[in-house]
Amino acid sequence: KDAFSKSYFSDFARLTPEGEEMTTKLLSGWKTIRKTLREVFITAPSNKVDQVAASVSLRNARKSYIDTVNSLSNLKESLEDIAHTYRKRAVATNLLHGDFLEDAVAIGRPLPFFIEFPYRQFRKQDDVLEKVKSGQRLLTILSKVPLYLLIEELKSANHPVGEQLLNRVNERAASDGVLVELQKYAVKLIKESGFQLTVFSKLTDLVSNNSLLDRMVESRNRLHHEPFDHEGFIDSMMAYSSEYIPLMRRALDGICFFVPRCMEFFEGQKIVVGEDISSSDSIFRTKKWKVNLPMESFPTNSLVAYSISGQAVIPLGTLITYKIIDHKVMDFGVFDRNAGGQPIFVFLRN
Repeated sequence: KDAFSKSYFSDFARLTPEGEEMTTKLLSGWKTIRKTLREVFITAPSNKVDQVAASVSLRNARKSYIDTVNSLSNLKESLEDIAHTYRKRAVATNLLHGDFLEDAVAIGRPLPFFIEFPYRQFRKQDDVLEKVKSGQRLLTILSKVPLYLLIEELKSANHPVGEQLLNRVNERAASDGVLVELQKYAVKLIKESGFQLTVFSKLTDLVSNNSLLDRMVESRNRLHHEPFDHEGFIDSMMAYSSEYIPLMRRALDGICFFVPRCMEFFEGQKIVVGEDISSSDSIFRTKKWKVNLPMESFPTNSLVAYSISGQAVIPLGTLITYKIIDHKVMDFGVFDRNAGGQPIFVFLRN
């Protein structure tokens, strides 16, 4: 406990939905305290200095949000326009509230770069045409990534369903609508086969229990056909993605996406040292993970997904990969199609 930052835990308890749920359960009665504490799972940087740094970043984002809201509420306007102005301020405050809240959540519970980066690009874009483009890219990412992660785990287990789904993906470049339907088909096959996923099991619930992606695809279709509704597409993507992304955070909670660099041993404990790619920016922190798995489970310089609670690891690379660009900056590619028997990846920084 001496190696854990009190400020980081305090932020978790006060500012996150998981912390609120934990507090509510703890206050519900002493008889359930032990069970509640066993269920509490906090993803945190591996050392106290990084925890404090994360806490400072979170608090700065939150203070920026509060200062902005306060400044909007204190503005003065002429009497003849004040009613209309207050209504506009209410809308602006709601928008700012959601945006800054997203920033705070993204700092505390970041998704892997190949999801967080296009989501942030879309949210922060002001130009209408660029927002439409970034919205279409985000929809494509959300249509692909859950499916691809499921295939990666099935392939790593040499399960025939993985090969079957991979063949479907390789047939041709699929539309977002086809990919969303393929997500549902993948979950159906997994359940029928009885295979137990060890890393991405929560993704099956995400795919099965919501229709948000279907609504995004529908709004995208109205963008490309009559009535060519770009405003409706932007509004729909803003609304539906802000509902979908928190569900994705929950589905991937407890899974670390990183690139192993080396192994260490300390007092008989195996420790993997790597770059954590869960962030929306290009500066990835070097972290350490205590593991009980064989060293060869963490191939050096390969992208992996590691479940802390399940002590299971999935090497990625078939459908999601990365490359080093200028100044050792990593860029991440998501599979698009096969051309001449070779996989073509779309890299996010292009």
